[in-house]
Amino acid sequence: MNRHRRALQQIADARPAVLDGAPDRPAPHFPDAPAHFRRTPRQRLVLAGLVPTIAVAAIVIAVAVSTTGQGVTPQPPQTQAESPNARGILLAAAAQAATGTQPTGSYWVTKLEMQIRYDVGGYTVLARVENETWHALRTGVDDVSVITWLGAAPATEADKTAWAKAGSPTSWQALAPDGKPGRKVDAAPRARKVEIVPPFGFALLSKDLTYADVQALPADPARLKAYLTALDAQSMDTELLFSLGGEILTQLPATPQVRAAVYRMLAELPDLTITQGEQDAKGRPGVGVQHTFRNADGSTFDSKLIIDPQSGDLLATVDRQGSTLRLDDRFTDEAPPTA
Repeated sequence: MNRHRRALQQIADARPAVLDGAPDRPAPHFPDAPAHFRRTPRQRLVLAGLVPTIAVAAIVIAVAVSTTGQGVTPQPPQTQAESPNARGILLAAAAQAATGTQPTGSYWVTKLEMQIRYDVGGYTVLARVENETWHALRTGVDDVSVITWLGAAPATEADKTAWAKAGSPTSWQALAPDGKPGRKVDAAPRARKVEIVPPFGFALLSKDLTYADVQALPADPARLKAYLTALDAQSMDTELLFSLGGEILTQLPATPQVRAAVYRMLAELPDLTITQGEQDAKGRPGVGVQHTFRNADGSTFDSKLIIDPQSGDLLATVDRQGSTLRLDDRFTDEAPPTA
C-alpha cells in the first residue's frame, strides 16, 4: 500500500466516509475519496483517500516549498492565447527539475495539505487536513504519519450566506454522492495525531514498488511512457499518463532525472491547456496545466497541475473536489516525531 495512502487511512476521523463511492475517475489518487485518478478501485490508501484530486506538488526533492504565500498579488488567469503553450511550460519545468541532485537519508519526509469540498445539504464546506509522512527507506523500520485536522468552513461567500441562514452550525453531516448521510465534519481544528504505521512501500496503479524500484524508473521520456502505458493497456494514453505523471511527482521519491522525464513526457500529450497567473490555495504563484477527463457516463471534469516553472516544482493539484498542496519534501536522517 502506498505510504501516503496508508498513513491517512489509519485516521478514521480524518477520512470521512462521505468520500466512499465517489464518481468514476481515471485513476484514484486517493481511492476512498473523490480523487482525480479513479480508475481501478484498490484498497490502497491514497492520502487519506481523503483528499480529492490530484494531490500533487513540489517535487524537486531537494527543495522545500515556501508555505507563506506572503507578498503575492492575485492576478486574473490568462487564456492560452495570451501565454506560452503547455508544452513550453512543461519543458521549462523539466529543465529546472533536471538540475537537481538526489539526496539521501533514512527517511523521505513529505507534508501535504488537502483541501476537500463537502456537500452538507444546501451549501458546501471546505475542510483542510495536513498530513506529514515519514517514509522509512530502510527495511524493517516503520513509517510515521502525523495528521492534523485544520478545520472546515463555508467554501465561498455564497456558501457563507447559506450557512448563516442555516444558523451558523459548527459541525455538519456531509452527504455522499448518493445523497445518504456521511460522516460528521467539524469546523473546529483538532490537535495533531502521530501514528506509527507499517511500511507498505510505494505503488503505481496495481504495481507495488520498493524504493529501489522507484530509483530505477526510466529517466528517458519515451521509455517512461512505455513503462506507464504497460500498467493499464486498456486506458486512454493521455488520461493514464497525465494521472500517473502526477502520481510520480507526488507520491514517489523519484530522482530529479525521472521527474524531468515526467514533465517531458507530459509535454508531448495532446489537448493540454494552460492558464498564467495561477495561484494555489496558499497564494503561491505558478502556471496551471490542465487536462479534461471523461467519465464512463460521458460527463467530464478538469484536473489541473499548478507548476512553478522557475523552480520546476509542482506546487499543487486542483479539481472540482478540492486541491492538494505540497508543503515540504525532503530526505533526512533525523528521528521522526513520537508525539
